[in-house]
Amino acid sequence: MKTSLSLILIATCLIAFAPPADAQSLAGRHRLGLRLGAWNQTADVRVEAVSPTVSTSVGNNGMLGGVSYGYWLNDDLALDIDIGALTLDAETLVNTAGVSTNFAAVGEVLLGMRRYLTASAERTTVRPYLGAGVGVFRGSQDDVVTGVSVVVSSREETAMGGRLGVGIDVFPSRRFMVGLGVGYNLMADFDEPIAGSRNYSGPVVSFDFAYLFGGGE
Repeated sequence: MKTSLSLILIATCLIAFAPPADAQSLAGRHRLGLRLGAWNQTADVRVEAVSPTVSTSVGNNGMLGGVSYGYWLNDDLALDIDIGALTLDAETLVNTAGVSTNFAAVGEVLLGMRRYLTASAERTTVRPYLGAGVGVFRGSQDDVVTGVSVVVSSREETAMGGRLGVGIDVFPSRRFMVGLGVGYNLMADFDEPIAGSRNYSGPVVSFDFAYLFGGGE
């Protein structure tokens, strides 16, 4: 929660103090961006049994990182591709039987659209939007249990899902865009748990910084 509030505050300040610029045509332009945010799952901490005698406490630090691509079909409608990942913190619980270490992550690949709520004819550089996307969520986990012998296991899971959200894009110049988005990831359950959970549905807050190109420059 603190991470989400910090990101909202930073993005709000950047948007509020963005230098004014003349409104530009976006039709036919491309966007390459970096995303930083928070992806909060309902269960913040869980305990997973790695072996009959060793268990691991797994926490969700909530940090989301990723990249994005966008293409404006016209001034008011844009295609989005978002690729992001949530890493999970693991704390090993050690007993006389052995020691366990693991790494787990959950990623997303979503194809979507964003529809701007202010018409391009209004000539504004601050544009709120509604967004939606569908795609796949993929989880991976690697475990190493050390005791009398060393046991290494790895598994991956895939589930369908999507996102609904709202946001605001600001265009301080023809080449750059900053934005703030708030949404909710909704996914089906994994067949087997990743880091002790089958489902990572939850709210998402992201800050975007993008470079614009194309469209006749």
